[in-house]
Amino acid sequence: MPLLKNDEETTMSDYELTGTRVEVLRHIPYGIHIITTRDHEGLHAASVSWVMQVSFEPTRLAVALRTPSRILQHVLNSQVFALNLIGREQADMAHAFFRYTHAGFDQDTLNGYRCRPGETACPLFVEAAAWIECQNVCTIQDCGDHTLIIADVVEVGMRPGAFVPLDLWESPWSYGG
Repeated sequence: MPLLKNDEETTMSDYELTGTRVEVLRHIPYGIHIITTRDHEGLHAASVSWVMQVSFEPTRLAVALRTPSRILQHVLNSQVFALNLIGREQADMAHAFFRYTHAGFDQDTLNGYRCRPGETACPLFVEAAAWIECQNVCTIQDCGDHTLIIADVVEVGMRPGAFVPLDLWESPWSYGG
């Protein structure tokens, strides 16, 4: 495939191919967020990074969740979830949810972080920079070791002031490749 390089035509073979597949795939930008849900067993949360908007009308999000995982099962049971967006300075909050977290209905904290129920009854973290609540979850399961869930956005909110989202690339962690 011809490419333009400094106004001259070149081909891919003219470039030195460096880096492994893992290194290249880890350069795809992803935020780090905390997904929460609430079902008949209580409150549930986990950090996630593979998230994107997939439709304007209706507004829909897609999230890839490990198959199998407890957070995936609880989201599928409840058909609702909230995506808590966190800022660059909140890396400790993201780290607190690298392992799946469960709490009873009477809890107003998860891993020490205060939360309140949103419109979908999913936990929204008081300290989150922004949040997105979703419902009507559908799945695409032929995605390898992850299941892609797609859901309608029903409510959003943001704390006052601008924030810079926590980006996986700028963090000490990696997930991809």
